[in-house]
Amino acid sequence: MAFTPIEPDLRLNKNDRIGGLTVLHTPGHTSGSISLYDRQRRLIFVADTIRNEGGVLRGPPTEFTLDREEARMSLEMLSRIDFDTILGGQGRVFRSDDAPRKVKELAASMN
Repeated sequence: MAFTPIEPDLRLNKNDRIGGLTVLHTPGHTSGSISLYDRQRRLIFVADTIRNEGGVLRGPPTEFTLDREEARMSLEMLSRIDFDTILGGQGRVFRSDDAPRKVKELAASMN
């Protein structure tokens, strides 16, 4: 698939803070993929790093993921964070008291 890269207006780096959210580098889907973490609300915005398909967590679509191993490692990293709500770019909001464990299982399934 061909695309034309663009230059961002603002570059965000790991651990930057923007609007009260912490930037996490979660490459895989794209090399510059990020997630945004709200520690106080225990939620994470993951864009296409995680998809909720009918209550089942899925990683980024294989055909649109530049590096599956990086995507798996990003999921491993996310599984070590304290959150119970996942807001993705696709699907419904996912809420679970054991969300990190479910993300860890998702990462393991990508081996």
